[in-house]
Amino acid sequence: MSLEKHVPDLGHADLVNIVNEFDQSIHRELSFSTEASSIERFGNNLRSDPTVYVPHCYRKYSTGKVLTMEFIEGTKISEVERFEEIDLDPKLIA
Repeated sequence: MSLEKHVPDLGHADLVNIVNEFDQSIHRELSFSTEASSIERFGNNLRSDPTVYVPHCYRKYSTGKVLTMEFIEGTKISEVERFEEIDLDPKLIA
């Protein structure tokens, strides 16, 4: 039984190809090796900006399923109530 038979608007969509592309995309996103490369590229791109700090990624201790990064002490962006306590301007952060 085909979904296209029950939903006529899907007749022009290549559902198998869409699902395959989604599957490949999800697996790339779930790869910590890919994530490590993205972190390093992000850090290199923002190296000259003193207002941005990107944690170091320890490749030696990372794999496709484990990402080991430098620990950074800080305040989560969701802890808005703490911003005033530590003299951070929410507008500047945004």
